[in-house]
Amino acid sequence: MKKRYLKILSLWVMIIFICIRILLEILIKDKGLYLLHDSIYRIINYSIIFLGLSLLPKNKIIRRVGYAIFGAIFIVNTLGYIKDFKSPLFYSYSPNKEHVVIIKETDDPIKGSYGLTIVHKIFVRIDDKFFTDDEYRTFSKGTYKVRWIEEDIATVTYLSGNRNKLIQHIYDYRASNATSYSNVLGSINGKWIDKNNPSNKLDLTSGNIKLDIDGETYFYYFGNADEQGISGTVLYGADGVPSVSIILNNDNTISVGLVSLNSEKFNAYVREA
Repeated sequence: MKKRYLKILSLWVMIIFICIRILLEILIKDKGLYLLHDSIYRIINYSIIFLGLSLLPKNKIIRRVGYAIFGAIFIVNTLGYIKDFKSPLFYSYSPNKEHVVIIKETDDPIKGSYGLTIVHKIFVRIDDKFFTDDEYRTFSKGTYKVRWIEEDIATVTYLSGNRNKLIQHIYDYRASNATSYSNVLGSINGKWIDKNNPSNKLDLTSGNIKLDIDGETYFYYFGNADEQGISGTVLYGADGVPSVSIILNNDNTISVGLVSLNSEKFNAYVREA
């Protein structure tokens, strides 16, 4: 009698786990939500497997078929669990701990690595992707840098691979604008000057963009601009010209900094009178 109740209990628990697993697939398909930790999927699968094995009848043929089916699922799930270790998570919190940049690294050259946003506790949404050359694992190798420019603005700079090209993504956590896009360069057309060093200037009045900074002069093209969100853009340089990022501030100033893994210093610029 006790064994019967245990089997009934095991059956109901297994049904609950199956429903949870189906629900997770529905959330992924319809809502674009994923579990932050893939190991939770594996644990649920293992639970279903072991509960299913405990419910197999005494009939030898059925048990053999059940062992074969659950055994195959076990192997697939275990291989997936091992693969999960190749997709580590990297975190960077804002100084006030209100925002976090989460990067999930993969070795998939087509899908790239993922930038994740927490939607609700253990659930996340993919809202960014990072691509590298020849499956170069830039995050595992530490050839990346996350810098918080303000409490709600961060830059993620990373080495893309063998060509030694630096790529930068700008993360904007400002209310209601996180997924909006606008013409940042068009909104700052004109001449700008460094608040603390008047010799540093930014000129966006002609077809080209001219930047005088630290005694050097660089030229950029509007076509090489990578507009990112409503608050920032990255100007990629060519032929030895360093890339530069421009971020809009809430006080009608802009922050300008050369893209670098070492000492990316942002200076505040105001419109030239």
